[in-house]
Amino acid sequence: MHIRKARFAGSWYTNDPASLRAEVDEFSDLVQKVIWKPISQEHEDTTAHEKRNVKGGVLPHAGLSFSGRGIAHFFHFLGNETTRIIIIAPSHYTPLPPDTLFCSSHDSFETPLGDVPAVKLLDHDEKKILRKHDQAVEMEHAVEMFLPFIARAREVSQQPLNVGVILLSEISGTKQLRNISDDLLQLIGKDELAEGRTVLIASSDFTHYGPRFGYIPFGIDNVKEIENQVQQQDLHIAEQFCSCQFEQLMDIKKHKDLTICGFAPGLAVSSVMEKINAQGQVMDYYNSNHFLGPDIGFVAYCTLLWR
Repeated sequence: MHIRKARFAGSWYTNDPASLRAEVDEFSDLVQKVIWKPISQEHEDTTAHEKRNVKGGVLPHAGLSFSGRGIAHFFHFLGNETTRIIIIAPSHYTPLPPDTLFCSSHDSFETPLGDVPAVKLLDHDEKKILRKHDQAVEMEHAVEMFLPFIARAREVSQQPLNVGVILLSEISGTKQLRNISDDLLQLIGKDELAEGRTVLIASSDFTHYGPRFGYIPFGIDNVKEIENQVQQQDLHIAEQFCSCQFEQLMDIKKHKDLTICGFAPGLAVSSVMEKINAQGQVMDYYNSNHFLGPDIGFVAYCTLLWR
């Protein structure tokens, strides 16, 4: 068995199974107890909250104490028909060429809550859409942060959930985006996605602000005002992901030095969701100062769901 080890267990999240199980359940309970009103919806459809029919999402991937709140939305709305979760993540540690999809040949993914079987994407890649890069997948935290939630969902629901991983560093234009989303549809299956048997996660934190990230377009003097301006910018971009405004998104990326690390995975998932007529909503938004107190260096987290 070729197993991807839980590289960040014990650092980015606890490696103690009981503590990890309790932490994931705490985030899940939070989502179930609160009637979340999607930020992008002026008028709330309360019946929609009960439909467990998520097709795709953009979710944060920081350490679980930061990202767990954002991730939990997705798993709250995961349908009973879902058997495969495909994570599309950026590559933080391994330089990868643009407009190219990478995956690994792992048989399973280790977590403190048990191994999660892999979707063997390479076995279905008749058109050679994917390139293999086991090492990049093994190193990537943007893949690993979702695995404890998937492992816990397997325990609770006894659903045969399998996970596939794709790395995507950059998309250079709208033509390349169309090609990538067409390739993903062919690789995974349009009916699989439209009927919710396979769902997609785009792994992305939003704006990284402050001198340590080399990003200070709103100055460094007033943290609260800076947070407000960052939120306004992030939510504008998130709404464009939800409404599939790809030319506008490409233009923003071209003219602004954005620090949204999973911009390309977000584009890819948004484009696929458009092709299966799923509707996107911004479900949550917060930043690391929510946990640590006011600081000029912070990271923003945003949850988008398509259903």
